[in-house]
Amino acid sequence: MGVFIESAIPNFAPTKAINELIVQRLLPAFPGILHDESPIPGFALKLLSNIAERNAALLPSFQRLGILSIILGFVVPGGELSNAHVMKLLFMSLHVGDALSLPNIWTKAS
Repeated sequence: MGVFIESAIPNFAPTKAINELIVQRLLPAFPGILHDESPIPGFALKLLSNIAERNAALLPSFQRLGILSIILGFVVPGGELSNAHVMKLLFMSLHVGDALSLPNIWTKAS
């Protein structure tokens, strides 16, 4: 029963409206938020991680908006923002498709 409910959720009208709101209004603000003063980027990473975990189909939008490239820039030894949320987002992006491959993200990050 749980599988049926979960598979029906993406087609549920309120879910579609929420996804559109996230893609059109929320995600475009994240490149600026991720460059804000601490602790704001840390909270942003946690929210992005939760969004991606709930709906990995939104990851191409993360890539299109340059969010994944910014996140990749946080991966530095001892970096304040090099945390589990960063690793989870990058790991998830590797499993979405060729357009989100790490080499493509890395090229845009450098």
